[in-house]
Amino acid sequence: MTLSDVINVVPPNETVTVYDYNTGEILIDRNTILYEFSKIEHLEVCCIEVGKCYGDLIIGVRENK
Repeated sequence: MTLSDVINVVPPNETVTVYDYNTGEILIDRNTILYEFSKIEHLEVCCIEVGKCYGDLIIGVRENK
């Protein structure tokens, strides 16, 4: 599953955090990722979690090989 598959079904006002699954680096942490999405849309989703404190969507991604 690619990141674009997931983002296309997330309501636009939801908080989404996208991080590199291998390094833990935060790639995008924002309420709307449309303006930066084209930079990382090629990434493959490894995991999807819901944050315990704020109920935000947390997506772990890695390079699609």
